[in-house]
Amino acid sequence: MTTINKILGKKDIAGLYIHVPFCKSRCNYCDFYSQTNLNLIEGFVNAARKEIKLLSNNWQKQRFASIYFGGGNPACLSIESISMIISELKKNFNIINDAEITIEINPEGINSDYIVNLKHLGFNRISIGVQSFSDRLLKNLGRRHSASDAENVIETINKCGISNISLDLMFGIPDLSIKLWEETLKKAFHTNISHLSAYLLSLEEGTVLYRKVISNIMSLPDDEIVCEQYKILCEISNKYGFEHYEISNFGKPNYKSIHNRLYWYGNPYIGIGPSAHSYDGNNVRSWNVRDIKKYILKLEGNDLPTEKEFLSKNDKINDYIITRLRTEDGIDLNLLEKYFGADISRKLKTKLNNQAHSNIICINKNRIQINEPDLIFSDKIIRDLMFI
Repeated sequence: MTTINKILGKKDIAGLYIHVPFCKSRCNYCDFYSQTNLNLIEGFVNAARKEIKLLSNNWQKQRFASIYFGGGNPACLSIESISMIISELKKNFNIINDAEITIEINPEGINSDYIVNLKHLGFNRISIGVQSFSDRLLKNLGRRHSASDAENVIETINKCGISNISLDLMFGIPDLSIKLWEETLKKAFHTNISHLSAYLLSLEEGTVLYRKVISNIMSLPDDEIVCEQYKILCEISNKYGFEHYEISNFGKPNYKSIHNRLYWYGNPYIGIGPSAHSYDGNNVRSWNVRDIKKYILKLEGNDLPTEKEFLSKNDKINDYIITRLRTEDGIDLNLLEKYFGADISRKLKTKLNNQAHSNIICINKNRIQINEPDLIFSDKIIRDLMFI
């Protein structure tokens, strides 16, 4: 793989994200844009290929170090459909030879033929949406797979020769006890994975789970239990040799996600597909319409389905603070000063001195970091440090 330190933060190195907005059914907690009308897949694939062509002229100065198929569930696409999108990307963008190429999959219905074909298309990293190894909790979450499905697909991927395997798990969910969470993590690390993403449940208005919680059909664990679950996550991950490099992400050495780190360190990126976001690395953020039919219709007329915003200096300072404090590296005050001026560095130090975060934030040799067990509180800390 590319030496990561040579590409993070470099404006000529970018990432590609393809949002595949299809699921066979909606999970009870999910607020990502997706829908279940699989009859629209052909129209989506054609529209995505058109979007790639229309965007390509503006991105000829960049080399792409990652491709990431997310969703939704990208495994709703046939190998032929994925191949057409990959081919279009390679024709229109300068993708480096050892790019990290990831696809998210759900465990149900995946066989060895599908994995082998993904490998032949160049996929070298697979992220599996497991969420839990408890069939009871999976049912509560509205997942379609079982715990045995998840274990089987991990084994299948390993047998097919893809070693860069990431699992998604969730904590802070209804009925997840401390004991069950410990067992879940140990089971995950006893499989042959190289990366773990563990997310605190976010209760999103309009979801099935939200309605059940506000109706007292289900209840969320209290803050004390959630903090204990996060502490256990950090401790067990470390015990198994996984480095905690971002709030929710843990990887073996040399297996930290390149794609996600491009986001966190300010590299440009392109988002293809409905609701996908892009950033030019300088002053412009853009996002696609959150509607598959409107997305297809716009591109059929050779029109990008995109809105834009232009970032102010404060926007860029806030982005820097938000993304860097999520990571193991934290904020480098020398870089902050280089990018935004000495006055901004001084103001940030003043903000820190005026807050009661001395036991949570570590300032060492011009670097600001949130102590590992307290990363779960990062949203509040970051809000307090924002430049309005």
